[in-house]
Amino acid sequence: MTATIKELANEAGVSIATVSRFLNQNGYVGPNSASKIQSAIDKLGYKHKDPILTTKMKVIEVNFPNIDNPFYAELFQNLSTYLKEKDYDCILHLDHFHIENFDYFFKEIPREKDFVV
Repeated sequence: MTATIKELANEAGVSIATVSRFLNQNGYVGPNSASKIQSAIDKLGYKHKDPILTTKMKVIEVNFPNIDNPFYAELFQNLSTYLKEKDYDCILHLDHFHIENFDYFFKEIPREKDFVV
């Protein structure tokens, strides 16, 4: 179980607000406090959740072997236009007929996708 912000504040001897400013890089945190907070993070093994990675995004991933074929290029263009009208972002992933490229995208890219085509 990961440490909480409150536990970090207690360990570092600073306020929860100071820890929050440090983690979010929003506002001033003195060098002494920053050092104490970083030590507490290291000691307690705190894992900060990046809001960019944890915010639910409306994303559709489209997988094609390549876009050399005009069919794929036109299909992606039409699909991305349609999805944009529905407030979705569209990611194009080219696997070049190599399944390990497809697997890499699922395992290594941390963002959640709503659907994969």
